[in-house]
Amino acid sequence: MVSSSANPPGLIQAVMPKIWKLKFSMQTTIDLASGFYCFKFSNHDDMNHVISNGHWFLNGQVLLLIPWKPNFQPLLEKIETIPVWVQLPGLPVEYIHKEILLKIASVLGQLVKIDEITVRGLRGKYVRVCILWKLDKKKCLMKFGSIAKDADSGRL
Repeated sequence: MVSSSANPPGLIQAVMPKIWKLKFSMQTTIDLASGFYCFKFSNHDDMNHVISNGHWFLNGQVLLLIPWKPNFQPLLEKIETIPVWVQLPGLPVEYIHKEILLKIASVLGQLVKIDEITVRGLRGKYVRVCILWKLDKKKCLMKFGSIAKDADSGRL
């Protein structure tokens, strides 16, 4: 797995396994060029846990994690998307379903995750979804709008 971070490799090697709550030890952290690191895991389940359960932070910086790909060249690699948590305030309760949230999130980017509290229906003031935001997009996420069903078709 590869990550981009400005944190020193010793700190990453010492702290991230604790933050990730790995079941097994991490084999190594390799310091690559351009602020990239390569993480080698002792256990495939640990690696899957790290990739699928979050966007991890260390010293206020996000670790952007991607699975290793053959011929990875850190000097040529460009980060094209970043994970962004989007808060949708005041969404009608009947819209707080996975299928509807997927439609809403797809307008902004690729859905990564729906906040666990949202999924369990424990929060009504707002909904949080994590999307992959394309860095080349000209849209601003700060715009306010409304989401409603069409009275005739019943579609969002």
